[in-house]
Amino acid sequence: MRLIKKTLLLWLGVGCFAVLFACGGAGNAASETATIGAWDLAFAGFQVKEDLRADTNDVQYSGVSVRNQISESPDQGNVFLLVHIVVEKKQASATVFYWDGLSIQDADGNNYHRMENDSFLENFGYERLMSTDLTLGKNDGYICFEIPKEEASKPLSLCYQSDEGSCSIKLR
Repeated sequence: MRLIKKTLLLWLGVGCFAVLFACGGAGNAASETATIGAWDLAFAGFQVKEDLRADTNDVQYSGVSVRNQISESPDQGNVFLLVHIVVEKKQASATVFYWDGLSIQDADGNNYHRMENDSFLENFGYERLMSTDLTLGKNDGYICFEIPKEEASKPLSLCYQSDEGSCSIKLR
């Protein structure tokens, strides 16, 4: 009887581990990928933020730790749209991934481009994609758009246009 209980508990534990392991991997997978020439563009998620705030502990020359609060806000009537993407060059090619070809498109067809300087994302714990045009490798991180607040709850698409083609990935 004891052996049966131990065996059942072992199999129950293995089953729980398998379920947890399988579910844990699914949250990290990109929800949609598009291919444009040599490049794969994978959408991994997004967040809408009315502002960004964080606390920092800065150590001064005297050794004293000072707590500071930092914040970043969009223009009035707008929100930040933080988009997590993976841009990967899959083939040998001289093509470049140009950021000016990437935009968010709302339901009315209005396009919003990546903010010129979204380096502030790193201050708030977001892994930021470099803003220089990409020529190789796998590039994974967040980019920031500023869009009207009323558009944030409506259908949005991530669009890319280049000489090699175009794509559109629905965010919602």
